[in-house]
Amino acid sequence: MYLNKEDCKNFFFMRKWQLNREFEWTVENRKRIAEKSNTIMREIACTVEEAKKQEAILKKRLADGDYFVNDYEIECEILFAYWDIFENYDKDCGTRLFLEEQSTISFSIDNPVQLDKELNWNIEIFPEDWDPNMYVSYAVHELCCHNIWSLQDFLKISEFYSEVNIRILKNKQRL
Repeated sequence: MYLNKEDCKNFFFMRKWQLNREFEWTVENRKRIAEKSNTIMREIACTVEEAKKQEAILKKRLADGDYFVNDYEIECEILFAYWDIFENYDKDCGTRLFLEEQSTISFSIDNPVQLDKELNWNIEIFPEDWDPNMYVSYAVHELCCHNIWSLQDFLKISEFYSEVNIRILKNKQRL
């Protein structure tokens, strides 16, 4: 049976709610969340650095009056891969695209919230006794609080991919 997007969302949010209720806030789990958060933060910084290098090239082309480049947009993304859940649920209800959408964190190269270590995002689902020295990045907050992923899912994510997407607007042509 294939589910529409709203049914998928409801199903996975209920699943997340149930799993988060059962989540054990052990010292080890807290450390694993903080370690993964730091790894993601480092990757965001590398991705932003690469995007800024590409932006410098595009700015130079614009300044030089490049024939093709009139304007551009740069977007960075990280896609988190938790293959077990992709495979288990996609067979049953055709949710692959929905799961990929819910597994992608997008950010701009000028978005300070993604790289600001002064802002600790240990809120909402994180317990009140969370150690403030254990940093939770905005990406982790977004993935676990605003998307369908439970804390258990987050700890099982085995890999992620970074992308820098560039859209170039060519000068318009008269026909």
